Amino acid sequence: MCTSIELTAENGAKFWGRTMDLAMTMFGEDGGAESVITTIPAEAKVASQLTDWTAKYATMGVGVKGTPILFDGINEAGLAGDLQVLFESTADSLENLKQRD
Repeated sequence: MCTSIELTAENGAKFWGRTMDLAMTMFGEDGGAESVITTIPAEAKVASQLTDWTAKYATMGVGVKGTPILFDGINEAGLAGDLQVLFESTADSLENLKQRD
């Protein structure tokens, strides 16, 4: 399972880190997904399995070659994020989630 952490210094600066506990090769060895430094320009059209979308901000990160998938990234507005692998997690239907209110 991947884990992330954010620390705030006394001066307010943020430091962010994470583990990447994904049991697959990521740098082209053994036929794994080839990872590359990826950029997505602002206003780029991005194809999606759900709904295609347009990037509002330019973004860069480490991702899968030939795709818009990023393992880690940051956009020009300073928003950072990462892909977490959560095999231990579960999913539920929207109907059941609404009943929790």
